[in-house]
Amino acid sequence: MQGRQELPWSMVTGPVGTAMHIYGSPDVDSDWFFRAVMQPLDHVAAPWTKEVVFMTGTGSPAVANVFNSATAGVPVWEIPRLGLTPPEPPAHPFPESVATFLLNSGWHELDGPVYKGVLDVGGGRSQVLLVGSADQENLGLMSPICKAVGDQVPPVVALAAANAGYRTSVIVDLVMLETLMPKLEAAADQHDLVNRLTALGHAADLLEQQFAEGDEF
Repeated sequence: MQGRQELPWSMVTGPVGTAMHIYGSPDVDSDWFFRAVMQPLDHVAAPWTKEVVFMTGTGSPAVANVFNSATAGVPVWEIPRLGLTPPEPPAHPFPESVATFLLNSGWHELDGPVYKGVLDVGGGRSQVLLVGSADQENLGLMSPICKAVGDQVPPVVALAAANAGYRTSVIVDLVMLETLMPKLEAAADQHDLVNRLTALGHAADLLEQQFAEGDEF
């Protein structure tokens, strides 16, 4: 289901059986939904079957029996018939209090986890900011400034970043301006985190104006 947020799903299990339920939504592309989700489910192997239940409550009694007897929702890897293994815990966990603060401030969670925000730097310009777990002790604060050249940071860009007090790296094909912040400090002083992110965003915007075309990031 490609991680579509408008298409939530979960699992329930109990003495009668197990069900994976996918919630249809008017926000989902209906052509994609029938092609990528509904049609493949027509061919699931036993003991699984596809059933459709409508908001009016009409549908399969078997599905209702599973839900009525279910003890709780469970992680999918705890369903023996799926044969899945639990995901590995993150090597460098992200501080929960910082994650909550960023989400409450309008940031969005990406895979990783990495959190994305956008800073208004004035003059009709904005700058993307990213926060992820760099290692066990530090957060990585990042902002894209230009395209990489052959998966490398152009030396002139690295020099300009160093002169501004930041380091650089390449993620996918983008040069990122980076700085580290201890996780304990970020969790204890979120005002300082905001100040560092704001300074990073303005520095990244200045470098972007030198080394990128337009307000790309």
